Amino acid sequence: MGSHMIRKIAIRNVVPAGLVFVLMVGCSAPEGGYPEEIPPYRPPGEVRMATAVWSGAPGVDLSSGQGVLARAGFEARIVGQQSGLDRTYPGFRESIDFRIKSELEETWKRGPIFGTLLTHINAIHGTPRDFVVEFCMLGTEVAVPEGEGYLSWRSRGESSAMHFRADSNDSVLPANMPWQFSDSPHWQAPVFDLFEGWSVEIPLSGDRQQCDPWALSLDPSLPAERERVLNASPPSARPAYPGWPAGLLAASSTSTTTAR
Repeated sequence: MGSHMIRKIAIRNVVPAGLVFVLMVGCSAPEGGYPEEIPPYRPPGEVRMATAVWSGAPGVDLSSGQGVLARAGFEARIVGQQSGLDRTYPGFRESIDFRIKSELEETWKRGPIFGTLLTHINAIHGTPRDFVVEFCMLGTEVAVPEGEGYLSWRSRGESSAMHFRADSNDSVLPANMPWQFSDSPHWQAPVFDLFEGWSVEIPLSGDRQQCDPWALSLDPSLPAERERVLNASPPSARPAYPGWPAGLLAASSTSTTTAR
């Protein structure tokens, strides 16, 4: 995305300096380069060998401001779960409620993941200033180390939701984002803070069965109850979709959708 299409926003989260494994998402930096004291975000090693492939229900636009913020929120929660709050997407820690913080401070879930998270926006309710996003996630193509193998679960998916609320009249949604095709089978991420001016909360859990139609459209053989699958090798990751443009900062002054 060219520098004429982006607007710098405040950066509130910095990746720790000792990070060993990183995903190189960049191409060229915006004009003038990045701020010297705050490097652009790089995803941590725990998610490096995984990707997220997104889809949306009819009427859901993954490239819209709401779609962009929803995808960033969901992915940031996954990265925080596997790597810790200090290593998730910039700005996410400062925007989330105590329930998400408590969840992501638990360490027993942390560790590497491999393969592809099949992720789906089932619905978006509300206004551009205050909206709830319903998600589905299928973990049949993702695995975690287990003993001498890699553990996956066959199921019809998991449902979750996130509530995004503008903090002030100055809060803006990210700009509509074009598709970013990539052949890289590694985790992609926005490199700067997309959560500036937004609060993120977890509403009450939804009905898991709402994900059944989507999951069964991908694989009609999926069981109603979870089945444990242990393989000798990890699954390979598909290229991320739609991915994140390299060097993404935030909404552009010319194409920003103002929250109303």
